[in-house]
Amino acid sequence: MIHLEPTVGTVLAALWRHKRLVVLSILVMFALAVAAYLTTTPTYEASTSLLVGQDRSDAAAGGLLPTEVLNSQVRIADSDSVVRAAIEHVGLDRLPEAEPGPLSGLGGKLRGMVKQWLRPEPAGGASAGASISAMDLAVERVRRSMSARAEPNTSVLTIAFHHESPAVAAEMTNALAEAFIDQQNSLLRRPGLVEFLRLQTQRFDDEVRRASMELQDFMHREGMYSGEEQRSLLLGRASQLDADLSRTRSSLAQAEGQKHALSRQLALLNPVARSPFALGFVESLDADDIMGREADAEAALPLRDDDTPPLLMIKVFQEAMTAYRILDSEVAGLRDLATQQAKEVEDVDRELARVTSIQGEYERLRRAVDLATFNAETFAKRTVAEQIESDLRDARLSNVRVIQPATPPRQAASPKGVLYAAFGLAFGLVLGVALALAREFYDINRRDGAQGT
Repeated sequence: MIHLEPTVGTVLAALWRHKRLVVLSILVMFALAVAAYLTTTPTYEASTSLLVGQDRSDAAAGGLLPTEVLNSQVRIADSDSVVRAAIEHVGLDRLPEAEPGPLSGLGGKLRGMVKQWLRPEPAGGASAGASISAMDLAVERVRRSMSARAEPNTSVLTIAFHHESPAVAAEMTNALAEAFIDQQNSLLRRPGLVEFLRLQTQRFDDEVRRASMELQDFMHREGMYSGEEQRSLLLGRASQLDADLSRTRSSLAQAEGQKHALSRQLALLNPVARSPFALGFVESLDADDIMGREADAEAALPLRDDDTPPLLMIKVFQEAMTAYRILDSEVAGLRDLATQQAKEVEDVDRELARVTSIQGEYERLRRAVDLATFNAETFAKRTVAEQIESDLRDARLSNVRVIQPATPPRQAASPKGVLYAAFGLAFGLVLGVALALAREFYDINRRDGAQGT
């Protein structure tokens, strides 16, 4: 009995001996692949690209969306609501249920016969699936024919749809993109938010008016216009008054010293002081000065009746008396000024103590006004921004922008002739090799049987 060794040489020899069978298998499978390619209905795929999820600030900064957000946009794009809206836009009649193609002719008929035998239609002609609407069936078919994917490392969403008609494929793709934009705007829309923000703004405006009136009443009642600034001004005024009072008292002490010196000088003019003519002037001096002058006069020599002060002494006496009267007026004025300044210092100190005691209440009322004003401004800005966003959404000005709209494709996405030819040649070669080896084994076994008999 002869055994065929499974070596490369024996295999190649077997293939060469049965080369006609191998070539025939390749030709048959290639012909079947070409027939399948020619009888398969071509489908066309159209796609559109969308830049999604970026608002104005993100777009200006050039930022990318997180993967989670972009994946959420993908789920929105292939949701039933988006697909239904796109079907309604294109028209349900333009998306008929696919009829069995040539490739599934025999298999399709066999499957139909088995299905009819297992589940015969009722007498009324209604099938078991009649409860499913045509729209639901169309949604399922469209979802199987479409795809939505996020491009890696970008904020771009690609929506694709394949159909037997290039025009329908492009129109349906654009309809899906438009329905996606509308759905996103609908999800972002917050009904009643603008009105709520307006009510809050009005409430805080009323709070600002109430707090402002309360602050104004307090300011008028207490005579306070600015807590810290008013206190600073009072401290400055008190410091200035203290300095002025010190200078006044210094000037007063100096004037009193000069006055005392003049009184001593007058006391030394004994001949004049004891003259009846000058006595009237001397008597108008202060009591202390008079007592000092009398003590000096008693120590002087008494004047005789015929003693008459010389004219020079009288001149000196007159000048001294004039200077004394001037100093006396200056001293009186300085005393009044010192008294007035001391009173002003006391008034400023009392006002400063009063301002300090009510400053806490003033600051509380002022903070209430500032807080209410800040809240009112915040809600006013938010109201304006939300109103603008709402108007943009109502005008269908979305932050989703179409980068490239879908156009009718010129080439079919499937079937691919090269792939069909490659598969036909590959399967034909494999089948030819298998048939050649099987024929070789058959011939060997037949020869062994003939030799045995």
